Amino acid sequence: MASSKATVAVVLFLVLSVAQALKVYTLAGTGEIGTSGDGSLGYYAKASPMRVAVDNVRKVLYFSDFQTIRAVNLTNGIVYRVAGTTQGFSGDNDLAVNAKLNNPAGLCVDTNGNLYIADSGNNRIRLVTLSSGNITTYAGTGTAAFGGDNGNRLSASMNSPSDVACDPSGRLFIADTENSRVRVVSASGTMTTFAGTAGSGYNGDGIAATSAKLNYPVGIAYDASLGHLVIADTLNYRIRVVDSGTIQTIAGTGTGAYSDNGNSIQSGTKYPVSVTYLGQRKVLFADRLACVVRLVDYSDQTISTFLGVPNSCAFNGDSTSDVAQIKEPQSVQYDQVNNVAYIADKDNYRVRGVADTVPSFVPTGATTTTVSPSSPVSSPSPGSASPSPASPSPASSGSPVSSTAPVIVSNSLVAWGDNPYSFFGIDTSAPAVLVPTKVVSSVDMDIIHVSASGASSMFVTSDNKVYVSGDNSLGQL
Repeated sequence: MASSKATVAVVLFLVLSVAQALKVYTLAGTGEIGTSGDGSLGYYAKASPMRVAVDNVRKVLYFSDFQTIRAVNLTNGIVYRVAGTTQGFSGDNDLAVNAKLNNPAGLCVDTNGNLYIADSGNNRIRLVTLSSGNITTYAGTGTAAFGGDNGNRLSASMNSPSDVACDPSGRLFIADTENSRVRVVSASGTMTTFAGTAGSGYNGDGIAATSAKLNYPVGIAYDASLGHLVIADTLNYRIRVVDSGTIQTIAGTGTGAYSDNGNSIQSGTKYPVSVTYLGQRKVLFADRLACVVRLVDYSDQTISTFLGVPNSCAFNGDSTSDVAQIKEPQSVQYDQVNNVAYIADKDNYRVRGVADTVPSFVPTGATTTTVSPSSPVSSPSPGSASPSPASPSPASSGSPVSSTAPVIVSNSLVAWGDNPYSFFGIDTSAPAVLVPTKVVSSVDMDIIHVSASGASSMFVTSDNKVYVSGDNSLGQL
């Protein structure tokens, strides 16, 4: 039954994308480079996303961002940090939010609640146990080299791993990019080569994957229903699939130039960097330098543009998938449970969603506006065209904010005052998921303080009463 429902979802998703276009919205990022705004609505937070991974159990979308891993709560749009501080290597066996990473890239979440990080510059795969928040090294020695096949994962060397793919059976696939291989760690912890051989290049298809040459593979995805691993073989300018140990090209000619004649193996790819499975032998891939996300059905070798305007790299607002532009997309992932494609729109500094509907927490009418968090804006009211400039709220300096009435932005978010970062999330079911600055309790519900300034403890109750606490007192405004 679950498989049947997934099939229907994929078909509906693709029919809608062709027949009427899907809606494109910004989940995180303002269009400005940076990593800031944790604790606020993602729409107002600066982001520089590289890779994305969805976690349906926790209803979270993770994304790698400079030297950190951040997340967006998919129930209310709040963004927060999961791992990483500054560039380096440290923090194993301690809280991930205190650890150092080095250019983290690909991510995946397994069925046991573990988040895997391709810690590329550290030549390691790191693992965050989401229940405790602790981080450890899962694979790699830290040395940029190739070695350790048929041995323990912690004794194996890698060179700039760029992506990971989780197999529900317990295996972990790794794009060992600079070694031009795909490695796999078994459920028992043994590392082996799954695809690729010594040296970079291309020596044909229809051969054993372990005899085939790859060239700088940057993205991978695993379809457990078919047992297929798909590879963005980046500098071979091909999308390839490994089925029963044999490798084949399913898109690209090897030329490194964009073209599209409808046939996937006769159409050129410009710089493929990320892949995701839709199911039914259909994949989406980010053709980064062509500034598009493309759809391939390798059951009949067809290809089409899913998102973006070929070779037109820009941002023209959030609208629909038939006209919206993207700029060097670095990652794409399809969420089969909720029927959403998520895009790391790298050079537009946004995480974007493509779906039939836009989440309620996305500001109404503000989808085509670039918002600068350095220029305070008031919270958009329903039906407003866009957030409008306003003076900074006193809340940002730690003083009580103005008596502006709270504005309900969505079912789980209240905005108060004139500062866009003065948000108060309300989540009665699992407040700790948001990793708030402070958690306090009222008679009505648990209230989460997520003001960016963190200068004072403030919260809003269900009847829109606003409280400000001092060191030893609690007062109502």
